[in-house]
Amino acid sequence: MTTDLTLRSVVLRRMTVSDVPGCVEVLQEHDPSQDAQEWVARLGRDVADLNKGPVVAVVENLVVGYARTLPFHHDTESPPDAAPEGYYLLGLVVALAHRKRGVGRLLTAERLRWLVGRGTASVYYYTHRDNVASQLLHEQMGFRGLTRKFWFPTLLPDHAEVLFCLHLPSTTAKAADSQGATSCPPRSTCPRRWGAQRSVRLHRAEAALPRPPKPEQAALSAVCGAQFASRVAVHLRLVAGSS
Repeated sequence: MTTDLTLRSVVLRRMTVSDVPGCVEVLQEHDPSQDAQEWVARLGRDVADLNKGPVVAVVENLVVGYARTLPFHHDTESPPDAAPEGYYLLGLVVALAHRKRGVGRLLTAERLRWLVGRGTASVYYYTHRDNVASQLLHEQMGFRGLTRKFWFPTLLPDHAEVLFCLHLPSTTAKAADSQGATSCPPRSTCPRRWGAQRSVRLHRAEAALPRPPKPEQAALSAVCGAQFASRVAVHLRLVAGSS
């Protein structure tokens, strides 16, 4: 699937085992201290798990970007201020030579497209409070800030992250909401145990977020911003044609 969004040669697709070495190379370029073998093992698990959505951006058979989508459920020992259960956008990394060219936006839009197809109602993301570029990208795509005070298993207690949420404009997601369904995989398919409830503060913050109006047009502007709506429409048509 080749897109015509920002770079005509960019291909967006679910990561495969053959993409793992290229993803590790991009990750180590971003942070040379990363342990290559640890990443090989982690990415291999992501590829094998259909409840996760690892995505790559490829240019001429070369991986130039990588991003993950992971489900999070509360553990029986999760604190009252635990982050909401649901899907989280994590690990967005783009090769240095391809940054500031829209690849990050493409990877984020592709993951949101995957989540909409799964009937996901809401998606979450967090980033450091000083990461203005990441916050601006996600806010342009419809994300709104929830709180700076939350617990997440991979974060230190004194972290400086900000939690964001996006309500996905999907008819299937709304149907799931009306039926009380979760936006994550069934409990039996998730490695973490279900337990503590989210804090009242997070519930109220999430409830206060604006929900998009009608699904189809709102989906485009909420996912990629109004100025990219027509280009995203082309991308979605290409996706539909290749499925």
